[in-house]
Amino acid sequence: MKKPHKFYCYTAISFLSAALLTACVVFSNPEGPECVDDIAIASHVKSSILNDPYLHNYEVYIKAFQKEVYLTGFVRSKQQSERVEYLSKRIKGVRAVKNNLFIFPPLVQKQIS
Repeated sequence: MKKPHKFYCYTAISFLSAALLTACVVFSNPEGPECVDDIAIASHVKSSILNDPYLHNYEVYIKAFQKEVYLTGFVRSKQQSERVEYLSKRIKGVRAVKNNLFIFPPLVQKQIS
């Protein structure tokens, strides 16, 4: 009856050791913390766009690399494109924003509505 208990203990110790070794490798990498910052920046940009009442229904893809935000996708007007760019620039830690958003042509807008 004690053997399964030992098995679970050894398994738990193995997983904890692997997790600690992985954490050491990630945080000793000089690019690791910046990568975490990029993920956080992209997440904050996405949430600010989703929380905006004028933009929450659009397909906007956000990528962050070395604290630069890359925006791609579709919006319905130049004002909405500028609004997405403005919201992205307001996020702490963002150095630059590359706005590659496309504006739906009027014919496509009629079909979507």
